[in-house]
Amino acid sequence: MARNFRISVSHRDPHCVRLRLAGDFDGTSAYGLINRLKDYVRAQRRIVIDTDGLRSVYPFGVAVFNKFNPSNKKMIADIRFTGTYSPTFDI
Repeated sequence: MARNFRISVSHRDPHCVRLRLAGDFDGTSAYGLINRLKDYVRAQRRIVIDTDGLRSVYPFGVAVFNKFNPSNKKMIADIRFTGTYSPTFDI
């Protein structure tokens, strides 16, 4: 995982959790995000991921996430990206 990559919870209620990404998003960061999403994907109806805190997004990280992300595995939660890099993620 990129040394400066962080995932923080900015808001949580019974129906939605908002995560904020910060730092550099690489392949290992993608696995970190996938694992973090597994904590929420069955319990929350919606997961919103804010990308405004990302400094850079590497294509390999996005490819890893898009291939293995929980929303592709027919999980329950509606996963949405917001912020500067939201169009980068294919959900």
